[in-house]
Amino acid sequence: MNKRRVAGTVFAILALFSLLFIFANSLQNGSRSNSLSDPIIEKAADAVEAGGSSDAELVGYFKNFIRKTAHMFEFCIFGTMCYLAAYCLSGRHDILVLSTSFAGLTAAVIDEYIQYHTPGRTGMVPDILVDFAGVTLGILISRLAVYIYQRRKKDRG
Repeated sequence: MNKRRVAGTVFAILALFSLLFIFANSLQNGSRSNSLSDPIIEKAADAVEAGGSSDAELVGYFKNFIRKTAHMFEFCIFGTMCYLAAYCLSGRHDILVLSTSFAGLTAAVIDEYIQYHTPGRTGMVPDILVDFAGVTLGILISRLAVYIYQRRKKDRG
């Protein structure tokens, strides 16, 4: 097996693990999910209050922002791993973005479906868009990394 196939297999396994991590988090009931994110949210709220604002609406905004950013980050990692796996295993750029985008959108829909059926959680269409934005960001980062890699490889000879 050549290095590229090995790398593609490793990225595919990492993509699978990242997806399992996402789905496992979505299966957490509402109170468990809150207990995982509340310590981070409390620190953000403390920072907002230390900045001179004790506005509950602003703290609520940060709470929502942190949760959405976490989802976006999870899906960014998934999108990155999917794109790199597809690139290493196929090398065809014409279908990589489309197939990786479709896989990411499908994962986002399934994730929200899981949350919809998990006690204390909600599945919402805007969250699918946030998750898909994360996948898209991951694809863009990966595409840029591949482009830089190819340019350096070409410049070396």
